Amino acid sequence: MMERKIVEVVLAVIYDGQACFLMNSRPDGKVYSDYWEFPGGKVEPGESFEEAIRREIKEELDLTLGEVDFFLVYEFEYPHAHVRLHFCHCRDWSGVPVAKENQRFSFFSLNQLPSPILPSTDQVIQKFKNLF
Repeated sequence: MMERKIVEVVLAVIYDGQACFLMNSRPDGKVYSDYWEFPGGKVEPGESFEEAIRREIKEELDLTLGEVDFFLVYEFEYPHAHVRLHFCHCRDWSGVPVAKENQRFSFFSLNQLPSPILPSTDQVIQKFKNLF
């Protein structure tokens, strides 16, 4: 059996200053559409993780990130892909979130999470609640 290529993905935990973080739903037409996740996406060839997260957040939500702090790498095997997730904290950002991919988004606390949550994201939240 051939090993699948690992897809590098960057995700941002964007805080609102009130102990809540931004999550968005996956757009229609994507695998797991309407599931909630942290914003981000695939790293393009030649791109650093920091460049990728800045580009993805601008493309998806029209936000400009200040300092980003990568704090966790987590691998997850989906039926359709093997992903390596690189999470960063973002407490410094500017702009007003806009759903540029017709996705839903909102700020949530750990006590009031949306449903359903993407399986890899849910596992990270459950295992690492103290990191958020």
